[in-house]
Amino acid sequence: MAPTETNQDSVDEFRVHDEVRVGTRLDGKIVSFRGTVIGVQDLEIWIGLAEPDERVASLEPGHPLNVATPRGTKALVVDTTFTRHIGPRRGRLFAATRPGEVRATQLRSYIRLETAISVEVSAYLRGKLLSGIGRTVDISAGGACFESPLPLAPGDRLTIQLQDGIFSASADAEVVRIDPPDPSHGRMVQWIAVQFRSIVEADQDGITRYIYGEVRRRLKKGATSV
Repeated sequence: MAPTETNQDSVDEFRVHDEVRVGTRLDGKIVSFRGTVIGVQDLEIWIGLAEPDERVASLEPGHPLNVATPRGTKALVVDTTFTRHIGPRRGRLFAATRPGEVRATQLRSYIRLETAISVEVSAYLRGKLLSGIGRTVDISAGGACFESPLPLAPGDRLTIQLQDGIFSASADAEVVRIDPPDPSHGRMVQWIAVQFRSIVEADQDGITRYIYGEVRRRLKKGATSV
């Protein structure tokens, strides 16, 4: 049966063509990947990936998932479960239980920490794939600022992957500000500030835990401010 759209005008429902970030725990690690809602059924939502992913291919019915998508100034977040693979090739199209409860999380200011950790950036803009690796200037559970020479502009959408030892988190983000190089202020490379538009709950919680853990570590070392 072909997928049908349901409640397309509702802000608290997932819609066909929604870009989503799906998070789960595999082999003891939190992982996430990007997808698109391709169908909304009475009991299922169908999600497709641009390319097959072996992590998705390993999922079995009943595996818990967390799905998030931006909606204006909010993000819709749901806890659901994997139900089945769709089509002959595992790892690209799958179905998840259509959730009965959708939480709308306000995108607002979060505690921000100055820290330099690795950030991998990728964006498909104006027909070109841009990617690079840089360092953060600061991070929060709602966004980040990082150094990068990439030719980005406010409003551009991108994907970032934060990494520091065993800590990692990924998010779909939107550029909100560009600070040009200014050697007099120690800014040798432009700073790009982004707001997270879609991030799974586990990754957002991971960023919060990382920030509070780093604050505690610095205070124990005698820092008077963080």
